[in-house]
Amino acid sequence: MDVATINAAIYILKVTKEGKTAAKKIVIR
Repeated sequence: MDVATINAAIYILKVTKEGKTAAKKIVIR
């Protein structure tokens, strides 16, 4: 794996995590 691939994977994980957190906040409301 090259650095660009690793960075892309980390970015996708961060976005997914933030998306789930946002979804939970909406559900709580």
